[in-house]
Formats: sequence, structure tokens, C-alpha cells
Amino acid sequence: MSSQILVLLFIETFINVGTNGTCETMKEMSIHRLKKILLESPDDVSDLIKAAAHAHRLHILALLTDGPTEFSVLLDAVKVSKTALANHLTHMMNKGLVERSDRGMYQITKDGQDLLSAVAGFYEGSKTRELNRLKQMKDQYSRGYRPMEGFQDEKVVSNPPLMQDTWLTYVGAVTGVLQSLGIECEVADVGGYSGYTFLVNVAQGVICPSGPTAHNAWEEIHKGTESLGWKLKTFCGSQYPLSQHVTPEDRARAWDFFEIVKKEIDERGNPVVVWGIPVPEYGIVTGYKGDSYVASTVRQFNNQPETPIRYDALQAPGCMEAIFFVEKIPVPEYQDKNALNRALQMAEGIHANKGYVSGPAAYDEWAAVLETGAPDKVDYFGNSYVGVCVYDSKGLAAQFLEKLAKKYVRSVQADFLTKAAQEYSEAEVLLKEFVTLFPFAHTGEMLFEDRKRGAEILQAVKTYEVSAITQLKMALQNWE
Repeated sequence: MSSQILVLLFIETFINVGTNGTCETMKEMSIHRLKKILLESPDDVSDLIKAAAHAHRLHILALLTDGPTEFSVLLDAVKVSKTALANHLTHMMNKGLVERSDRGMYQITKDGQDLLSAVAGFYEGSKTRELNRLKQMKDQYSRGYRPMEGFQDEKVVSNPPLMQDTWLTYVGAVTGVLQSLGIECEVADVGGYSGYTFLVNVAQGVICPSGPTAHNAWEEIHKGTESLGWKLKTFCGSQYPLSQHVTPEDRARAWDFFEIVKKEIDERGNPVVVWGIPVPEYGIVTGYKGDSYVASTVRQFNNQPETPIRYDALQAPGCMEAIFFVEKIPVPEYQDKNALNRALQMAEGIHANKGYVSGPAAYDEWAAVLETGAPDKVDYFGNSYVGVCVYDSKGLAAQFLEKLAKKYVRSVQADFLTKAAQEYSEAEVLLKEFVTLFPFAHTGEMLFEDRKRGAEILQAVKTYEVSAITQLKMALQNWE
């Protein structure tokens, strides 16, 4: 009796099983066919199901999906006696689910793979799985809400900061926090001193939204941020969630992260900048309420209410990151010159990650993929998102350099700073046309003529970027 029959049972009978475990539709022919199979061979079907109807056997089959495996490896993984393991293997070999590939080596058969896929596929959408998931959540919550003496389930920091309006959400969040802590600054200042506004970074061979954050410049950005007068401390755990669906393990990690953020608010009383709250952007956690974050986020710019965000509602690719503002520190003596040097490093693209391109070459990569890339390599959302981020950053770079030029108006470097600001302003004008061609949205048309024009704009922006870099170098060389 082939396991393909059982696969047929699962696929055809439960073709539209929802998360509530009910079968919504079944084809007339499928019902008759399934009935015929079951009435003709009920014992054979039952034996086949029994062959894998054991937790240890399912564990063995799952291990064998990696390829031929030694008996000793299976023994160590399954944690049963040698006799028990041998019996399980023999039973499954008799039913054609497992076979010997060599002396002491076992592998799963095609029938075994089909059976395992059918069972796992059905369980994923079954009511049983949902009930188990809810039980796990309940257990986790009971652990998380274990009564503690003096437990405080709600707190908001004094003088709660507001997220500032910029597409570079790290800059917007940090600016809001620093303002609430008494630092006189604007988004152009944070973007400039951190160097973030001078960074251009895109994925290689594909246009996707990861570019603005997927780089190796974060340590330098944090160092630059500290030059504004506050010591930072960062915490970074693994990404959340680890897969497409949130698992009980994910929720446990999210709860631990939540507790870390709560502790910072309780002990230091300062807001915390968090990545992935509630979307893959930075936001400001200003407090907590029960099992949720109280936060100021990008939602306010989309006319959405700032309701509390559950601890397990984060979307944090890369890592669950929290940035703490530890203590006030003196502003470095050479704050401005260091910032200019940092800006030059960012602009030249020395902080690129593997699989990404930074600096002037990023415009070449972006333009080439935009103009000639296959449709699956040119994501409208990614293109429009990177577009607005770079457009915003060029404007902030120009503002920062203009402020520096005014500060050093009687120095030689002022002229070079002014010229660099002008180059970034020209780039901003061109990028305004780009974001008009591709307004930010999750979906949209990528017409050939628009793609071609977009590529031309990016190449022109590169020219201004290169010229601005030259002026930044001259300003540093002639710094007084």
C-alpha cells in the first residue's frame, strides 16, 4: 500500500482547511474516490498510518530528511535504547518508509517523504495545532505574569519624547529622545553628526528595502550620535520572528527583550529607541502598559493612532535592537571636524556589507538594476522606499553642511562646506523627480520609460555626490 494514497487523503480531503480546523469545500469526485480507497483497504491504510504514528518515528523520519544518517547519530538524537531504535527502524522499513543505504546507514524513502509531508502539512493547518499553540501561549503568559512583590504593570517616562518626521527613522527616533533629554538638536544635526545622512547603500543585483539599514556603519553611527552629548548602550538579540510565523520560542525571546526594555525604563527612567516597532523601522519606547510597549512611532505620520504595541508584535529583521541613553557626557573638542571626517567615510562607501554596494557606486548598481533588471529583481516597494530615504538624506546633508558653513563663516573651510551643501541640494532636486516617478507605496507600476528615466536621474545624482565628496575632502584638508 503506497503512502501516496495517504497523501491523496490529506490533499484532497483537507484541501481547504482553515485555522479553525473545518473543511470549507470538497469536490464531489474526491469524496467518492476517498470513500472507495478506505472501504477497499481500511486495514492497509490503518497499518500505514500506524507505521509513523509514534513521536519517535516521526522524529526519525524528520532527521532522515537531511540525507543518509548513521544509526549512532539517530540514537544520540532520538534518546531511546538501541533495541527500541532498531525496532522503530525495522517497522518503518517493513512499510517502505525507510531503507538502508549502507551498513549502519538509513535513509527515508519517497513514500516516507510523502507521508511526512502529508502529516506535517495537515497538522500545520489543523485545529489541534491551533489549540496546542494557544496552550503554549497560555503557559508562557502564566510564566511571564508570575506575581512579584512590588510589580508595576504600567509606567511612562517623564517628558515623553515624540518621533521626529524623517524617513531615516533612526535619526527621527534619536532626535526625539535627545530633545526630551535636554539636547538642542534637529534631525539635520543628528543625521549629520552621526553620518547617517551621507550614507547611500543598496542591495547588489536586486532592488529591495533593506539598503538603508543593511550596512556595517552602525558602530560609527552610534559613535557619532554620542558626540551630541549622551552615552549610548545597545542591546541586540537575534532577529524576530525567526521565521514567517511567530513561534512559542519567538514569543519567549520577545518577552525577555520586553523585560530588558522595561528594566531600563524602571531603573534609569529614560526612553529607549527600539528597532522593529511595530514595523521594520526605529521607534521610541516611552513606557509600558501590561504586556505592551507605549511608544511614539512612524504611525503618527500615517494618521494612525499610537496604541500600545504588544511585546510579540515586533517586526525586527536582523536583530531585536534596543538603544539605551545611559548618561550625559561632554561634547568632544573636535566634534565638527570628526563629523565631517565621518560624513566623508559614509559618502565614499567604506561600510558596505557583503551583497550590498555603498557610496557613488551604489547609484551605478541601483540604476543598472532599475533599467535592465528582470521584473523579479525590481520590487516597486523597495525602489520607492529607498528612493524616499535617499531623497530625504540628501536634503538633511545639505542642511547640516549649511549650518556648519555658517558656524565657521570666517574660516577657509566655510567655502568648501557651502559648495558641498549646494551639490547635495542639487541632488535633492533631482531625487524629488525620482520620488514623483515612484511615489512611496507597497505596490505600483514599473513602466519601462519610468525605469529608464529613473536610471538617468540616479546617474545624474551620482555626479553631484562625487562633486560633494571632493568638496568635503577640501574642507577637511583646509580645516582651521
